[in-house]
Amino acid sequence: MKEEAGKKGVGKWPLRIITAMWIFNADAILIGLIYFNIASPFNAFLIAFFVSVPEIPLWYWALSKLYLSYVIPAAKEVVENATKRGYFYWDVEYWIKKFKSMQNPKSWHMKILLKAMKPLGYYGLFIISAEPLPFGRTLTITSCVVARSRLGLIPISLGNIVHLYGASVLWSSILQ
Repeated sequence: MKEEAGKKGVGKWPLRIITAMWIFNADAILIGLIYFNIASPFNAFLIAFFVSVPEIPLWYWALSKLYLSYVIPAAKEVVENATKRGYFYWDVEYWIKKFKSMQNPKSWHMKILLKAMKPLGYYGLFIISAEPLPFGRTLTITSCVVARSRLGLIPISLGNIVHLYGASVLWSSILQ
């Protein structure tokens, strides 16, 4: 597994980038700037905004590398091992085809996911990204990774701006 990821040139960079983004989270920076009175709420919003500009594309890149390089091969390996040991009585080739088709953005799996996302569309990505709960952007970016939709990052980024501004107003009213 580790050798397969190393051959593709992914290595541990996605995990390192996710760790760095978790530590230097725009929301955490925003709260720190407001709590310690380092900046006004609007200036704190601007600082958090400029920190968050590369955040959405970096999350997309890191999660797509993890999905394609680790999750799909690991699932494939689990099914192969379980089938060899007799836990599953299914055809191994059938499941290998299924996992390979998950990597193909034009497969029927992806078409089903896109049909499920279509009623929400880009408005849904914007609304879910703008909400104040912490995992909204992670959920929307993950759905864009699975659907291979880079265009979906635009409403997510716009929703993130609304989220950061709302958070700056909220945290300034709570902490000051």
